Amino acid sequence: PKSARGEVLSGGLKELLWGPFGLSLWAIPQPYKDNILVEYKLVKNASLGNPFQNEATRLVLIGSDKLMMLGLNEDAVEELFEWQDIPFHKDYIQSNWPVQLVAVNSDLTFVAVAGQRGFAVFHLRSGRWRLFGDVKQERSIQCCALAWVGKLVVVCCEEEERPGEYEMLLFRRDFLDEASIVAQTELPSRVECIDVHLDGRILVLCEEGRLFIYKADYENYKSGEVELTIDLQVNLQESFSEEILSIRLFPPLLENALDMKEEKSSTEVLLLKRTGLLLLLDLGKLISVPLLRNIETIWFTSSTEVPFDQEEFRPLIWAYGERGLFASFDFVNDTPKKLETERWFDWDPEVLPLGLTASHGMVLGVTQGLAMNDVPVDSPLACSYHTVKVKRQPALHRLLKHVVMTHEDNHAALELALTCVDLPQFSDSLEWLLYETVKDHDRQDSLGSESRELLFARVVSLLRNFGEYEDIVVRCARKMDAHWWPLLFDYAGEPASLLETCSSMSRLRTAACLLIILQEMFGYATSTPYALKLFQASMESGQLVLAADLANFLRKAREAKMLNMAYVRIPRGEEKLVDEIRALYEGHEDDEPLPIIFSTVNKKAIQLLTEMNLRSLGALARAMNLPLSLWLSRNYASVTRQENPVNTMNLLHEQFSWPVPNGEKVDRKISAFENVRNGRVDRADSVIQKPVGSSYNADSRRELVYLQKAFLKAGVYGIALALSMVLLDVEAVFALLVSHPKLKDPFLDELKSHSAGYENLAVVLRQWLFETQAG
Repeated sequence: PKSARGEVLSGGLKELLWGPFGLSLWAIPQPYKDNILVEYKLVKNASLGNPFQNEATRLVLIGSDKLMMLGLNEDAVEELFEWQDIPFHKDYIQSNWPVQLVAVNSDLTFVAVAGQRGFAVFHLRSGRWRLFGDVKQERSIQCCALAWVGKLVVVCCEEEERPGEYEMLLFRRDFLDEASIVAQTELPSRVECIDVHLDGRILVLCEEGRLFIYKADYENYKSGEVELTIDLQVNLQESFSEEILSIRLFPPLLENALDMKEEKSSTEVLLLKRTGLLLLLDLGKLISVPLLRNIETIWFTSSTEVPFDQEEFRPLIWAYGERGLFASFDFVNDTPKKLETERWFDWDPEVLPLGLTASHGMVLGVTQGLAMNDVPVDSPLACSYHTVKVKRQPALHRLLKHVVMTHEDNHAALELALTCVDLPQFSDSLEWLLYETVKDHDRQDSLGSESRELLFARVVSLLRNFGEYEDIVVRCARKMDAHWWPLLFDYAGEPASLLETCSSMSRLRTAACLLIILQEMFGYATSTPYALKLFQASMESGQLVLAADLANFLRKAREAKMLNMAYVRIPRGEEKLVDEIRALYEGHEDDEPLPIIFSTVNKKAIQLLTEMNLRSLGALARAMNLPLSLWLSRNYASVTRQENPVNTMNLLHEQFSWPVPNGEKVDRKISAFENVRNGRVDRADSVIQKPVGSSYNADSRRELVYLQKAFLKAGVYGIALALSMVLLDVEAVFALLVSHPKLKDPFLDELKSHSAGYENLAVVLRQWLFETQAG
C-alpha cells in the first residue's frame, strides 16, 4: 500500500482485524482520520471445509453476499472463462447469514446453499431462488452437510426436537416444503464427509468413525417416496476417522457408464487424510494402499467429452500437493486392478486448482490480482483491492505423452490426437508435447536413456502425421535455448531438409524461421543459398515484408564479411546494374542492396509499372527501400504506355478500394480551396477533418500520398494528376493543369462522363483555369 499514490493506507496501518467468519478483513489507517474504515471482502473456495466435495462445487467461490461461479464465456475474444455473480436472496440471507455450505449438482444447473438455518436452491438457467414458504419449517433445519443425488437435494441436519440427534433428508428440488421430502433416515452423529455416486449410492461419514453407504432409488422420485437402504456399514477407528479430510466413492461413475456398471457395487473409497496421505481403502476388507503423500486436494475426471471419452485415455484421479499436480490412471486390463500415478505439472503455489474443463482439455485454477477502485487516485477514498483471476493449464499434451509412453505403438496416440484436432490450442498442445520431450530428455528420472530416446522418436513420429509439423518444430525451437537445438533436430530432422520442405509447400514464413536456425547452427555461408531462394519465392508470391527481411539478412551477412559470394554474383548481362545502384543510393551507401537483390526488385518494379499496379509498386518500394522517385525518373520513359489520367483514376479506386466522392464532399473541397485562392483563410486552416465514422482509410491515404509525391518529383505528371484527383487534392490538381496545359482539355472533357462529384469538380476547374488565363 505504501507504493500506491494517494492510497488511503499509504501511511501504514493502525489496526488490522478479521471480520466475522473470515469473510472480510478490516483495516484502520495510520494516522486515523476522517473516520475511515477499509473493508476488504474475501472469497473462499466452496469445497474448502465442505463435507461435500464433488467436481461441480469446486467451481464456486463463497463471499459474504454472493457466490461466484466459474463458467464458459462462449462469446469471449480473450477471456474464455468468466465468473458469474449469484447474489444471495435477501429474504434468506438477512436471517441466516453467512452461507457456510454450498452444493452444485453434476450438470451445473442447480446450486443449494445453507446458512445458519434452512437452505435455499438457485436455478442457474432462470436466475431464480427457491425458498421455504413456511419460515418455521426453514428454521427447523440446521444443516451440517448438503449434497445432490439426481434431482434431489440431500440434507444432513440436526433434529430440532432432539438436539444432538441427526437425520438425512432427501428433498425434491421443485419446491421446498416438508411435503417435498421423499426419503428420511436417522444418522448416529454429525456428518463429517458425504459423497454421492450417479448410481444412487450415498456415502456418509459421521463422527466417531461411523461410515454408511446408502442406496437411493431416485429415478421415480415423482411418484412418491424414494426407497433408501443401507448397502454397507463400517465402523472405523475414531482416531483414524478424525484424520480424514475427504472421502470419495471409487471408482467414479459417469453418465455413459450407468448401463454398464457391475451388479455388485465397489467397496473401494479414495481417502485423503489431513496429513496429506492419499489412500485407496477397501471398506469390505479394510485394507488400504497408499498412493501419494503431501496432497492437499483431489478430484475426479467427471466428463466423457473429448479427449476423455475413452476409459483408457481418462485419468481417474487428479491430486494436487507440494510437488505439483498428479494424474492417476486405472489399468482396467490388469488383474488385479492397479493405479499408475504420473506427475504432470509443476504448479504455482499462488494458484488454487479448481478442476478440469474436459471440453477444452485444460486444468483451471484461481488466483488473485491487484487493482484500484474507481475513485480518483488523489481521493482519500482511493484504495487497492484484489481481483479474482482464472489461470489455465492445458493438459492435452500430457495426455498424449502418457498414451505414447504406455502403448506399444502410436496407433492409440494418433487416434486420440485426431479426435482433438478441433479443440482450442490443439496445435499448441503438439508444440508443448515436443518441447517437454526435449527438455525431459536429459532429466534424471525413472526412465532409462533407451526409453527416453524411444519416447523422443515416437513423439516425432506422431507429430509428422500433421501438416503443421515443421511449424511445430520451429515454434518449439524458438522457445528454447540454442544449446538444445542439436538434440531437437537430431530427431526432428535437419533444418535444411525441413526448410526445403516448407519452401516447396510455399510456407515461406516458416522456412525463413528455419533459415535463422540454420544460420545460428552452421553460419552464414551455409544459409546464403537458401536465403536467396526464399527471397525469390517471397517476391514472386508478393510477401514483400518477408522479402525485405530476407534482403536485410543477406546485407548483414555481407557486413559481417561472411557472405558466400559465389551465390550472389550479378546475372550475366546485367553488370550495368552496379552503376544504377550507385546512382540511386548516392549519399545513402549503407542502404545499398546486393546487386542480385536489386536485379530482382528492379524487374518486379518494371513489371508492376507496366501493369499499372501502382499500389503494389508503392508497397514494393517502401518494403525494399527503393527510392521510387529517382527510380521513376530513370525508368519511366522506358516503359511504353499511353497515359490516361481518368483511366488511372479508375484503377486507383479499384486497387485501393477507395470510394468515389459524392457531390457534397467535392463541394466542401472546392469551397475550402476557393477560400485559400481568395485569401479568406490560411492554407493550414483550410484542411477539412475526416468525419467520425466515415469510410476513410488512413493507411490507404498514406499510400496514395506517398505515390503522389513520388510521381510528382519524378515528373510523371499524368499519373500524379490522377493521384491528386483521387485524393481530392484540389490545389495540386489545379497547379498541374496550370503548369501543363496539354493535360487540361482531354482530361476535363473525359471527366465530364464520370461521377457527379468529379463532374462538378471538372466544371469548376475549367472556370478557374479560364479566370487564370484571362487575368
